[in-house]
Amino acid sequence: MCKATTEFEKLCNKLIDAGENYLYPEVSRTSQTDWMAHILTCPDEAKRKVLARGQGLTMAEACHSCVVDYRDRQIRKEAMQLFGWNVQV
Repeated sequence: MCKATTEFEKLCNKLIDAGENYLYPEVSRTSQTDWMAHILTCPDEAKRKVLARGQGLTMAEACHSCVVDYRDRQIRKEAMQLFGWNVQV
């Protein structure tokens, strides 16, 4: 496994350890979108919450992009909480 996919796996494990009881990580590829990586809360679309998503020309790029997206979302969430804004990330 390369560094980016290991990073993606570690993030998923960290989220489960932190209390995300059901985590739905997904890495996929299509001819039109190349590689995609998602971390979702459940497979049921009606209840699903996207925790992070990424895209790239390789699996490693998509996994890295997903980890960066998760970190960016957390930074935005913390900033909004700091200013008392109630906004979904």
